[in-house]
Amino acid sequence: MAFVGTLNEITLISEVDGNKPDESGVLKSIAERYRSAVHGVEVHPAVDMDCRPSAQLLSVAAE
Repeated sequence: MAFVGTLNEITLISEVDGNKPDESGVLKSIAERYRSAVHGVEVHPAVDMDCRPSAQLLSVAAE
């Protein structure tokens, strides 16, 4: 189980009302890969995270 959102990204939940969810490791892997992608460690090939100056963006938009 995890909380997922734009502010906290992926936060794994370790316990709810004294009950511990099953930890298969899948969510942990997803959270680690997401953080790596967001911080530029392991970039996904389909996502362009480059920042471009606004003048360059305007010239591309005009084309």
